[in-house]
Amino acid sequence: MAEDTRTATPAGANAAQGALPRRGVFWRFAERSLKLNRSRTIVSIIGIALSCALITAIFTSVATLYEGLLKAEIVTEGAWQVELVNVPEDEIDAVHADSRVTRSYDRISYGDAIMPKSFEGYWGRYLSVQEWPTADKVKGLKPLPHIAEGRAPQAPDEIVLTHNLKGLTVEDGSWLYDNLPTSGRDDDVPRASWDGGLEIGSVIDLALGERTFVDAESGQEAPCLYDESLYTTESATGDVISEYLANPGEVKSYKVVGFYAPEGVRKDDVWGRTGPGHLGFVSSPEVPVRTTSIYLTTNLKSRTEIDGLIEDYTGNPHAIFNGGGNRDDIENMEGQTAAYSHDSLMRYQGMTDDRSIWGTLYTLAFILSAVVIGASISLIYNSFAIAVSERTRQFGLLSSLGASKRQLRRTVYAEASMLAIIGIPIGLLVGLAGTFAVFTFAGEGIGMLIDQEAFAKTGFSTIAINPAVLALSALLAVITVFISATIPAWRASRISAVDAIRGSRDVRLSRRERREMRKDRRAGARGTSFGRIFDDLRLRAAGVPGLLAHRNLTRASAKGRVAVASLAVSVALIIISGGISHYLNYLTQVVDNGGSDIEVSLNRRLELDETTSNGLKEIDDAYRALATVDGATGEGYMLLTSLCASFEPGMIDYGELSSQSDHYDMPDRGMTDDGTVYAPASVLFLDDASWNQILEENGLDRKRFGDPKNPVAVALNGTQSNDGKRYSVRDLFSSTGTANLLTNIASVDNAMFVEAGVDDGEPVARYEGYGEGDEARFDENGEPIYDKVARPLDEVLLDSYELPVGAIVKTFPSPIKAYASIWPTLVLPVSALPTLAASSEGIIDDKDVSSLATPFAFHSEQGTYGNTMYAYLSFGAEDARAVEIGMNEIIADKITGSKWYRTYLSNNAENARAERLIGETVQLFINCFILITGAIAVANVFNTLTNSIILRRREFAMLKSIGMGQRAFWRMIALECFSYAWRGLAIGLGLGAVVTFFIYQAMMMSFEGLGFVVPFGWVIAAVGVVIAVLAVSTAYALRKSSSGSIVQTLREDAI
Repeated sequence: MAEDTRTATPAGANAAQGALPRRGVFWRFAERSLKLNRSRTIVSIIGIALSCALITAIFTSVATLYEGLLKAEIVTEGAWQVELVNVPEDEIDAVHADSRVTRSYDRISYGDAIMPKSFEGYWGRYLSVQEWPTADKVKGLKPLPHIAEGRAPQAPDEIVLTHNLKGLTVEDGSWLYDNLPTSGRDDDVPRASWDGGLEIGSVIDLALGERTFVDAESGQEAPCLYDESLYTTESATGDVISEYLANPGEVKSYKVVGFYAPEGVRKDDVWGRTGPGHLGFVSSPEVPVRTTSIYLTTNLKSRTEIDGLIEDYTGNPHAIFNGGGNRDDIENMEGQTAAYSHDSLMRYQGMTDDRSIWGTLYTLAFILSAVVIGASISLIYNSFAIAVSERTRQFGLLSSLGASKRQLRRTVYAEASMLAIIGIPIGLLVGLAGTFAVFTFAGEGIGMLIDQEAFAKTGFSTIAINPAVLALSALLAVITVFISATIPAWRASRISAVDAIRGSRDVRLSRRERREMRKDRRAGARGTSFGRIFDDLRLRAAGVPGLLAHRNLTRASAKGRVAVASLAVSVALIIISGGISHYLNYLTQVVDNGGSDIEVSLNRRLELDETTSNGLKEIDDAYRALATVDGATGEGYMLLTSLCASFEPGMIDYGELSSQSDHYDMPDRGMTDDGTVYAPASVLFLDDASWNQILEENGLDRKRFGDPKNPVAVALNGTQSNDGKRYSVRDLFSSTGTANLLTNIASVDNAMFVEAGVDDGEPVARYEGYGEGDEARFDENGEPIYDKVARPLDEVLLDSYELPVGAIVKTFPSPIKAYASIWPTLVLPVSALPTLAASSEGIIDDKDVSSLATPFAFHSEQGTYGNTMYAYLSFGAEDARAVEIGMNEIIADKITGSKWYRTYLSNNAENARAERLIGETVQLFINCFILITGAIAVANVFNTLTNSIILRRREFAMLKSIGMGQRAFWRMIALECFSYAWRGLAIGLGLGAVVTFFIYQAMMMSFEGLGFVVPFGWVIAAVGVVIAVLAVSTAYALRKSSSGSIVQTLREDAI
């Protein structure tokens, strides 16, 4: 019979159809069914709302993260989309008047000056002078320069310089840059000059001109862009500068009124470096404008339109640099004007073709949404399937009254529509509210996750409400609902009226179950039925309730599997959440290097008239000056020296030392035939307070270990190592003894000392270099080729120091933890350094001599850079960020200049706080996802169990009518629940343990000694959730099913 064939419609049905349209009748029928089954309806609405809420939260979070990336890019790099470089004067007004341009800023350059001869290198040749940018002029297109010291220029003869130049003299450039020869075309141009070190109030003389490139083949000249790298050509002796400074103006004097630098050490300076040199700012000087570059934003909506604007002004169909720099494009420019494009900004604005980040996050969002949809379909499908099963007779009667299969399906879809109409808006609101709550609660951590510098002060607590995202979330929720309703609707349309009224479809055995029954009957005839044997055992062990419980579970196996699967998912999610939390906590603890809140690293170079004691005094003065910052507490300082040493037989655990070579892909250092070990070593020189703390905490004699003229070292065990792949803890020392520090090793031609080792049982000094001519050579993979030379150590060892090692300790101040080496580490008081360095005071080191060869030679010629005194200063901080700002001001004022080769402040407290916030934020997102998916699974259990029990009311009434007591009844129900519980727990615990094991394996790739753990507390929580869900579901269902008398329940046949 065709599906749409109608039977005769009864008069009552005609009357009903006369009152309401046919579609309205079935809609009203579905509405009434939902009202009569409120618990199932509420659970279904909750499931739809949770599904929609989580999908909304996922996509809203992704949209918000993109909004955050866009804001961070604007904060750190500016809002400009295009920079037109070298715009001709007659085109500047046209750019500003262009209807496509919404904001613009003119970056005016007054030219470049040649720095002193000592700065003649790849990165230091020029000082570019530009107009000081103000907020009114820049209009948010670029972050403004930060004045670290002094003030902005106001008069025409005032200048602000980059902080990198502070304290430098005209002779100080060569220890920063490799000197390069020039073409000689600008040898007569006056170079920048000043007296002494550059400070506030210094006067610098500049002759500004134009950087001009000369093509080596054609001889043609072209102006350089203001931030192009230095043009060089190759020659037989190396690179030669092939550009020169053309059209220099007369020398003018400028007074230094300030120095600018990034506000934080983690922040890049978007103004400071311009190609091969430095940048200075002036205000309306009395010199001509050399070039003008224009930063601009547009009202254009696509990258194609942006490229069209660029082509209009440059003649090129795209930006030359595209955020990087392409020398070939520059040299082949058709016109004078070039262009930068702010690709990273336009990527977040959705205007570029590079969608890798978009694709990654949205792919992840769709994957997570697929998981949610899968869990939700199970819940909503069960709700509809139970509803259809519960109303089998109703659908049979409707079919007998003439309802077509299509109309019966429409009834189920009508229920789905009503549930979606209610649940989806609730889900959208809950998803947005939940996302807002999470971003508000974890705003600071989310800000750190997006960009630590951009949101360090404000955090990130706003969410992006995108109509397209909401529409997509609603659409996915609708698809979820109607997929869930499809199979129940199809089943409802296939119900036979006679079978439905007789109830013959209420209990139907599967093909497998029928096959098993036939097998049991045949086995019973032979007397070998295992089923009957097991039934007898169940009857004896658990009585009639146990046997009935088993029969019920077998009969309703599909519903049981749904309940068990949902419980297993809930348990697995709880265990996985616990595993993630456990290993994230371990990660936070281990990665913490134990350093202080604030650490300042100093590199102090000794001049020829200074001694090691002079350098120590200045380092101590710097430490005390920094400790005066409000909120800072000095926690000591240390100097670190790396060298090679030999250790008496038995001092070093050679197996442990060799494992370091394995982990770090280095050759084994070696042990001589008599057991003497040669290896790299570190010597830490501690301030007096830190040294006395080690002695006191380890019960060491202060008199024995406190004589700076006859130092006795302490060896460290329990040091942490990280080879870039894994973390581990090492005990390298086995006993005390004497360490022979190799303090002066002779150099050899064309090679540099790299290590001391053992060859054929004898100690050797190893050297590496480029060989004859000392010119770099490379293999086919671009790797440098070194000549390796070994010399007997006794032939090249010029001096050494025999250092007694009097104790081995594992307890030492926390700041030392960060600097204890992977190789043997020895500790001494800082007052002992002059004693160890006494024989090296007369050695003049330079950059061509390895610091390992002369580790205590801290002197170098003026204008050269050799070895330095490496010092690390540690401080506690109440407000780490405020202390960082205060210390940077002192560093800029006092700890700068040629003596201080490099000074770097590390805000460990802020970094650790950022890492902790990021970890907590990731954990929060994971927990939220697990919580909601777990809630969907729990709702599925509740819905399945309650409705399956309610549908068994007639069965329960039958059992009570034949004499089953309340105690036996509860025992039967308890055994059924126990079966669900143990199966759900077993599967869930197993699944959770497997996923946790994979997490453990991932962690083992980075951490040694980590144990596999399934957190016991979370297992208890999972057991508690299972018991609670089963107890609540069963109690609610029994209360609902126990209303009414036994006789009334058994006679209940009508709709």
